[in-house]
Amino acid sequence: MGAGWLDAEPSVIFDDGALLVVYPPSDPRLPASVIVAIGFASTLVVGAALTSLDRDGSPSPALVAMSAVSGLLAWWCRPLASLLPGMLGWVMLDAIVLNQEGALRWDGDANAARIAILLAVVVGVSWLRALLLRLRCRVLIQEYAIAEP
Repeated sequence: MGAGWLDAEPSVIFDDGALLVVYPPSDPRLPASVIVAIGFASTLVVGAALTSLDRDGSPSPALVAMSAVSGLLAWWCRPLASLLPGMLGWVMLDAIVLNQEGALRWDGDANAARIAILLAVVVGVSWLRALLLRLRCRVLIQEYAIAEP
């Protein structure tokens, strides 16, 4: 899992008679292939559950539920890979929940708005996670005193 700055070796810094060893954290995010498998199964289950519920015909509760599931999946993704759970969420929302036939249909501006909302949620969540991981990288420092001769 090449994540660049997260996979770096510990760095050693000498600072005023102290030896500082900085350990970068490991990257807890999952590979895109794992996210696709988990995302397909979870959005399918949520889509089937939403279809079985009685609704008043408004797609808003289904969109909120699918955004929550896709956002949760995006927490474990890198920013580019987070587009996958967002698009899976839209496919399941459109094909299973709204059309209930397993067929995708383009409803014009409504579908464009649903895609924009889902993608904004997943990209925002994954960028937030990347930022938090980047900030956490600075915390893991051990200090060793060096004896003077």
